[in-house]
Amino acid sequence: MKLLVFRLLLLCAIASLSGLQSASAAEVSRSFPETGYQVGGVFLAFFDSHGGLDIFGYPRTTETSQDGHMVQYFQRARLEWWPENPAPYQVQLGLLGQELGKGEPRVDAAAAGADGRYFPETGHTLRGAFRDFWEQRGGLDIFGYPISEEHQEGGLTVQYFQRARMEWHPDNPANYRVQLGLLGDELLSRQAIAGGGFGATAKPASAIQGTAEKVLSGGAGKIVFQEAIGGGIYTMNADGSNVQRIGQGMDPALSPDGTRVAYAQWDNPAGIYVMNADGSGATQVLAVEKPQGPMWSPDGTKILFYSKYIGTKWGFNPATRRPGWIPDDQWKLTVLDVDTGQVQDLPCMLYSQSPSWSPDGQTVVYKGDRGLYITAANATSQQLISGTDTRFVSPVWSPTGDRIAFMWRQHDHWEIGVINPDGSGFQLLTNFAPFTHAANNVAPAWSPDGKEIAFLSDREGPWRIYVMCADGSNQRKLSDADVNYNYAFERMLSWVK
Repeated sequence: MKLLVFRLLLLCAIASLSGLQSASAAEVSRSFPETGYQVGGVFLAFFDSHGGLDIFGYPRTTETSQDGHMVQYFQRARLEWWPENPAPYQVQLGLLGQELGKGEPRVDAAAAGADGRYFPETGHTLRGAFRDFWEQRGGLDIFGYPISEEHQEGGLTVQYFQRARMEWHPDNPANYRVQLGLLGDELLSRQAIAGGGFGATAKPASAIQGTAEKVLSGGAGKIVFQEAIGGGIYTMNADGSNVQRIGQGMDPALSPDGTRVAYAQWDNPAGIYVMNADGSGATQVLAVEKPQGPMWSPDGTKILFYSKYIGTKWGFNPATRRPGWIPDDQWKLTVLDVDTGQVQDLPCMLYSQSPSWSPDGQTVVYKGDRGLYITAANATSQQLISGTDTRFVSPVWSPTGDRIAFMWRQHDHWEIGVINPDGSGFQLLTNFAPFTHAANNVAPAWSPDGKEIAFLSDREGPWRIYVMCADGSNQRKLSDADVNYNYAFERMLSWVK
């Protein structure tokens, strides 16, 4: 009922919003097959009149209620409906930069220099191409005030604003050298985990099975996958047949012998769980808050995972408008001995996610503060893989040990690549041209023999499971299983003999 009322309000409000009286504003809704969502009413009118895809990206959710307002997430923004505001301020953009904790201490006005602009409201400056983009593409209403200075992040020059992150891409065509970061995706990745994801609902195995003709992968073994974070867990043969629902949870991983599945729960109660591959015998093996990404050691005796905790960092506190120590979401890596229940934290960065074992069980690769890192499984050392940066996430070590697959952000979408453990041999296996309705390719998982990689792609619109050879050739759909990736760097797939 609340959503119906909201839609009626949106349709009634279109005529009252000044500046939105265009032909596109009269369009009731528009579907975006790239992500499978629709945008309608005043959200669509605002989207069209304030920069469209370049500013907001594709929709990532349906309209949903959050903190007393109807909202809709996009790759780069969150649109919010505030009916109590006067027109034309009833559609507002969420303060994603602030919510992600990207504010920095104030600087002196002199830092603006001769060509800069100083904002006393937040104590930061704006200059050059970022200033031009801010002034020409919407200013305060779209981006908000700057909350940081220009700085290096992930190999790029970036600057944070209350509602956005600007990035400088010097190799892009002239009109696309200033890009907006995917803050909507980043915030969704935090929110989706705890809540089971937007739209994550359990489905019967008959719905997951799909109807399209399956293409044999050429590989052997069994695959376990999840429909969405916190949703149903399923197994299927490596050719996409015989889909069976076995339970519910997040980030399922098959044991090396294929007899057990490890998975995480954030409630009921929170912890690491193990069940038999047929879904029987589900047991909590460790009580821990907000775990994710469990992976079995090659010998099947240990489970490696990462978990979220609240740390602190030095930054700008919006409440006090002063620099100081503020709460910060952080992650750590832990190894659990399944038989004894003993746990050991590994040396890692403050933001450590998505760990994966080397095939000999002696080393772990993971996504850290500045890229991909390797650490000894006996908790003695760690090292950044040369040439990687914050665009590299979700690493998975190949069974042969010579390659690491990963997700890599290419401007406005995600691709899958491989790299050698020493940082050499970087290669993108999927490669869609940016700014051209590019598809996302995510969540790689190696075949047991290391000759193929299974992954998720939205190249047809909805997410589907695909497979390709380890060199990127012969990419084809493996299954029409109805799955949903939430950009939380979740482990969607696990493949064993």
